[in-house]
Amino acid sequence: MFDLAYTVDAVRSMELDSVPSDLSHCQQLELKAKHLGYQNWNHLLDTLRNEPDHIRLEKCTTRLMQRICQMRLPSRDKAYVQLTVLPKGGIGHYSYWIGWDNKGNEVRVPRPIDGRDQARRLRKLQPSPVFAIETERELLSWQHWWFSTAIVPPGLAKKHFPSLFNKKHLVAENPPIDVIRAKYAAMGDIYADNLAEDDVEN
Repeated sequence: MFDLAYTVDAVRSMELDSVPSDLSHCQQLELKAKHLGYQNWNHLLDTLRNEPDHIRLEKCTTRLMQRICQMRLPSRDKAYVQLTVLPKGGIGHYSYWIGWDNKGNEVRVPRPIDGRDQARRLRKLQPSPVFAIETERELLSWQHWWFSTAIVPPGLAKKHFPSLFNKKHLVAENPPIDVIRAKYAAMGDIYADNLAEDDVEN
């Protein structure tokens, strides 16, 4: 899934709050390697380059990419969406309301967020990992093996989970207001939850 060149490039480009931007490039690489569990940058490179077995190397780079995505910050000044792999295989998403359907259910789609701020916030609040996903390979690894929560570029999310976004056709022009009022009265604060859960096809 992740070859040597891809993984090394990911380490080079990753941004961490714990690595000051005013350090030299070499100093930053040294700190990044230590945060990833290596003695230094050369130790990281030697460990990967000197692994003779292709299968073991792939397992090593996959584990390292998991750690990178778990630690790094999403890109600056770029929109993201927040997705979560649910226990039964669906995809939850931090969402916003766009209307009601003809049964009085809320119709919700992924909410654009500041990925960098959201990743920082969630990593402080929840014990489970929060992955910063940037590519298709990373998204597939998160969805099928890493699980938990991910901050994902919306274009990538739309490509793999189009049903989360394509919901305008579900919004009723004249929804059953009496049913909606009854649901609000019965469910109270549950309706204020911005996490929507969907079964997705991709």
